[in-house]
Amino acid sequence: MIQDIISTLAGPTFLSGRPFFRSAKIGYLYRMKVPLFLAIGLYISLRLPAQNGLAYGNISSYSLFDVHTEKTLHLDKAPSGKKLSLFIFLSPECPLCQNYSTLLDSLRSLYAGQVNQYGVIPGASYSAKEVRTFEQKYRITFPLLIDDSKKFTNYLHATVTPEVILLGPKDELLYKGAIDNLLQDLGKRRLKATKNYLQDAIEASLHNKAVPVNETKAVGCLINDF
Repeated sequence: MIQDIISTLAGPTFLSGRPFFRSAKIGYLYRMKVPLFLAIGLYISLRLPAQNGLAYGNISSYSLFDVHTEKTLHLDKAPSGKKLSLFIFLSPECPLCQNYSTLLDSLRSLYAGQVNQYGVIPGASYSAKEVRTFEQKYRITFPLLIDDSKKFTNYLHATVTPEVILLGPKDELLYKGAIDNLLQDLGKRRLKATKNYLQDAIEASLHNKAVPVNETKAVGCLINDF
């Protein structure tokens, strides 16, 4: 019935400007005292896919260059047996990425046996040598991978650095966005983070609980087209 209502709203009776409550379908809904906006909202919510749980089914088909081993890492050959995969989009020259490096590396140590953690450098702006310098300077111990074509970056819809994407064992999306709420916006910083979105998502997922916040807006340096 709801789909009929939508069709009526988009049809010539409504668009012509004639009173659409003359329609039998809309009139029926009105007599039943069901708010029109509620019915439309229900229809849309049923039709749109939920962001949380969206499966990235082809993730294993991507290959990225590992700057530490100087070899191509095929994601379908990534270490198995771990529950989660974490992709952190980084830029060596982004101050925010530099500032978060210690925290991110501590997460790698904390969840080493349960999470495959990778740093992804989008585009071809940085050579492997430059990325290794970044890795050494900020003592990053998780793999840093260059996505020179940005195909993987675009596939996961990453737009800024740092931005994190947490996937489940079936490559389903568990969390996407900011590491925490330290940054309210560019130039607006709290004294201390009060919400640890990424770690909360990891903890909830590892304990088979619902992730408290599925998506936030990542604040950082825009990923360029190079």
